[in-house]
Amino acid sequence: MNQQSPLVVGVFAQAAEARRALDELRTLGFGHDDLGLALREGGAPITNLVQDLMLLGLSQEQAEFYYQEVQSGKAVASIRAQTRAQEVHDLLHRSGAYDYSSATSEDTAKSRSQKNQDQDV
Repeated sequence: MNQQSPLVVGVFAQAAEARRALDELRTLGFGHDDLGLALREGGAPITNLVQDLMLLGLSQEQAEFYYQEVQSGKAVASIRAQTRAQEVHDLLHRSGAYDYSSATSEDTAKSRSQKNQDQDV
């Protein structure tokens, strides 16, 4: 769900959730070539994911974030959204996905909260 490029990326806790979201996108007219799904099945490493995501327009930091999410067992869906990025972003979010932006802002909020708690002690 990255909005800086025509690529929208979402992380799902379960592969089935990601597949349902991609199926819904297919019904909305997205083609097979527009949709991607990265999984770590059977413990096999995902090769070239960082490089592939960077070639599609993500920063190295974002691509490495998504790689780590796959390595931890999550499913990462990527969609070439072109002019429909907000529509795709919203659909992924409604389907239970999060993205780099929401995860990093959540981490920042947790850090601030922890820092404030530490200062109160």
